Amino acid sequence: MNSGWKKLLPSSIEGQLQLATGLVVVTGFTVASLATLWVSNQNLLKELHKQSQLVNQGISKEAKAVVELPGLERDRKLLQAREQQTNWQHTVWLELDDGSHLLPSRSEGSVPPDVIWQLASRGNRNQQSKPTYTHLSDGTTILSIVSESEIPGLQIGVAQNITAFTTAINHQYLLLALTWGGALLLSLQLTTRLVRRIVRPLRQLSKAAATVNSDNLPQSHIAIQYSPSEVTELAAAYNQLINRLTEAWQQQQSFVSSVSHELRTPLTIVSGYLQRTLRRSTTLQTNDRENLTIAEQEAQRMARLLGNLLSLSRSDCHQLAISLEAIDPLPLLRDVITQSSQTMGRLVTLNSNEIAEGQHLMILACPDQLKQVIINLIENADKYSAKGKPIEISISTQADVYVIAVSDHGDGIHAEELPHIFKRFYRGATSQRSSGSGLGLSIVQVLIDAMGGRIEVCSTPGVGSRFELHLSIATEP
Repeated sequence: MNSGWKKLLPSSIEGQLQLATGLVVVTGFTVASLATLWVSNQNLLKELHKQSQLVNQGISKEAKAVVELPGLERDRKLLQAREQQTNWQHTVWLELDDGSHLLPSRSEGSVPPDVIWQLASRGNRNQQSKPTYTHLSDGTTILSIVSESEIPGLQIGVAQNITAFTTAINHQYLLLALTWGGALLLSLQLTTRLVRRIVRPLRQLSKAAATVNSDNLPQSHIAIQYSPSEVTELAAAYNQLINRLTEAWQQQQSFVSSVSHELRTPLTIVSGYLQRTLRRSTTLQTNDRENLTIAEQEAQRMARLLGNLLSLSRSDCHQLAISLEAIDPLPLLRDVITQSSQTMGRLVTLNSNEIAEGQHLMILACPDQLKQVIINLIENADKYSAKGKPIEISISTQADVYVIAVSDHGDGIHAEELPHIFKRFYRGATSQRSSGSGLGLSIVQVLIDAMGGRIEVCSTPGVGSRFELHLSIATEP
């Protein structure tokens, strides 16, 4: 229930402050208007009560001497006393218990006699001493009060024509509405300017945070001046966070680089001894030779993984040195295919039919890094292909680029996963069946970008995938 009304609020700080300002101004206008009406009515009622008391005292003083006189003489004397109390501001009439009424003439007071007769005829002792408002059809408003006099059996009524007062109050309400409407517009304008100034540093923080990555961490600090203390504190906390992230990132890269360097040397030694033992020893049993072969393959795989980590670390620190040279890719591809076929026990084919016989196109690449890229793509294809399915490598030319494609007949990649496959440690839905670090394709992307090429992929689930490397053709040897 609480979340229901919160959804109706504007989503921005600017909108919420404008809404709050509008509510405050409207509430203030309403309270001020009601207070003005109440105070005005109270003053009017106090004045009527005061006049009624004065009239009552004046008439009662005269009535004490005449109340015992015969009816006609008494009424004449009371009429004289009533006429003395009637003026342009209020009109007075008298009511007796015997049912007679002493009403003013048309030339007396501000209230017509026919209206006074209506007020007198509706006399109700329960309503005595209580002010009564009477609204006529012509827009006239009468305020009246009937009270007991000091003389038993005599009630004194006092009426005022407050039409002019009511009109003035209505004009005052109109003036207040215009004033408060202008104040509302002005306050909203001032609030908008003030809020924009307040949220400007927040927008700067949001924009800076959206562009933060490992490349620009040290330059992602933000300087804010002349802002509220809360925003300044938030900016300071953001800058401190950037400092901590920068330090942690640098320590991580240093650690990965150091570990990769330290582990590559012993792995290379172990792999070398295993290869020498397998080549030179003639006394090994079949099982021993198979076990040593597996160990040697795993040592090479570990060395490649460390090489991948080292390449990523250098790329993050902008220290990945790639020396491009003009090379013939065919010999390199044949070496990789021979090595991979022996290691994986799977058929890897090379299709170079699109290259004309005798055509020796050179590409700009780094031989070692290109070899690592091809091996990573072949290993990736091997992981997701059924046993016995071949892996095909083809080469072709398109305009001024050389295209090396690695195709498999495996599980394929779903369309929603394609934008993520080159992210570090990302593993798709079909990767649960095979082991891996999730770094192979990330390394391919990094190395291809460093060599000035690009990689494209197309895949059909259940049919297979095709990765294409587009590398520049060398114009000169």
